[in-house]
Amino acid sequence: MRNIILICLFFSAVACTGESKKTALEGVWVSDRALTVSHFRENDNLTEKHRKFLLDHLGKMRVSFRGNQSRVFFEDIKESEVEAIQFEVVVSNQDYIDLKMSQSFFESNTVRHHWAGDCYYLNIEAYGYKEYFCPINNQKLKK
Repeated sequence: MRNIILICLFFSAVACTGESKKTALEGVWVSDRALTVSHFRENDNLTEKHRKFLLDHLGKMRVSFRGNQSRVFFEDIKESEVEAIQFEVVVSNQDYIDLKMSQSFFESNTVRHHWAGDCYYLNIEAYGYKEYFCPINNQKLKK
């Protein structure tokens, strides 16, 4: 029992003392409907049902990066109401930034964020399109 308590205390201490550095993604990003739609309209991998869903929801999704935490939320939800996902930078260069995203101690995956000017995109391979996100500048969000 004592060993279990010591292990729990160790992992709690590591979690609390982890570095929280700003990344190039620091801030809040919004899904860019125009950029995304201009790409997927030429794609035959999307069904009409998927296209309708995307057309109804693009431009409403927000992604925040603060320190080593990220949150995904929609415009009608407060950022603070969404559980944060921990991440660490694996690779960062002028073309992309790879983040190892961890939703739990046992589960993680690496996501590549490709730079496109001031924006970035995620390559949604299953449906054959790129979803673009651009920074929200000088706008206050509900926190």
